[in-house]
Amino acid sequence: MRRKENEMEIQAREGHEAVGGGELTIRRATPADRAAIGRLAERDSSPVPEGDVLIAEVGERAVAAISLDDATAVADPFEHSAGALALLRMRSRQLRRRRRGRRDHAGSHGRGSLAGSPPGAGGRLLVLPPR
Repeated sequence: MRRKENEMEIQAREGHEAVGGGELTIRRATPADRAAIGRLAERDSSPVPEGDVLIAEVGERAVAAISLDDATAVADPFEHSAGALALLRMRSRQLRRRRRGRRDHAGSHGRGSLAGSPPGAGGRLLVLPPR
């Protein structure tokens, strides 16, 4: 398990460096992000991610997004977004596994929803500071 954690830390560092070293934030998209995600899809010539969506921002700019429901992803081809998209894919896999695990263990409680952001994180799931 420790080896997998180390590999994920390396991927996160490499992904962070690939977005130009600005502050990278990965968070759940809100209805207010709909227009930004639509613009990303248009620039990427891809379908708009639907359902529960994670968004990656560098500073205040949306650079990539991914659906937790079907893994449909979009990224801005005119920005350094490959690293952000790699981190989004990694995080979405983690959350989908967690979602499946909760659904399997929900029993009579009926709780199959994902956990929110950590306490005090202001809705952000991951923030990497600039280097």
